[in-house]
Amino acid sequence: MVQDDVVKLQIHLDGQLFGPGIVDGREGEFTRKALARYNTSHGLPGDAFPDLGSIEPYTTYTVTADDLSKIGVQGGSPSVVVLQKTQPYTSLTELLAERFHTSKAFVARLNPGVNVDAAPAGASVTVPNVARPLFVTEIPATSKTSRVQDPALANRFIVVDLRVKMLEVYDAEGGPLIAAFPITPGSSEHPAPQGDWKIVGITTFPWYRWMKAC
Repeated sequence: MVQDDVVKLQIHLDGQLFGPGIVDGREGEFTRKALARYNTSHGLPGDAFPDLGSIEPYTTYTVTADDLSKIGVQGGSPSVVVLQKTQPYTSLTELLAERFHTSKAFVARLNPGVNVDAAPAGASVTVPNVARPLFVTEIPATSKTSRVQDPALANRFIVVDLRVKMLEVYDAEGGPLIAAFPITPGSSEHPAPQGDWKIVGITTFPWYRWMKAC
């Protein structure tokens, strides 16, 4: 597949809640896993391919003064980071990569000959045309809806597969697959805990504490 077709596929899967990892025009491991799970959820053969004719792979984004205000210097060690009131983006490319579900390298590839990090407010930058760009200010700090309060969530069932590094969301235990996302489940030194867990609350931006080793 050529780059633009892969981008269209990744945008489609991303918009349908079957995360391909990042939207970067590369037909990698997580794009293949996302497509397989998307097909499963829709009762399609494993080698089925969605109609991507209506998808535009790229769009332009206008840099704002607010974007530039979020760029700064990140502390180089935990003891420095803990003293910062916020953890800023280190470059405009980094901000755009996160917002449009891609990588810094792909943002640079989409804007050849342009120093994106030097772009002023009002400048236009080419980015992947994802359905839901990430604007941090629009994300609530906490979720106020519990599973008990919302019957639609009461039977949702999540499987974290450490072997294939995927998180799968089912409408109910044994029910249909409705979403899947790639994960980084931990290392041999700090492995992800295994077992059965119940989600009782969600904190989108948790506070972290740094403790100096004695």
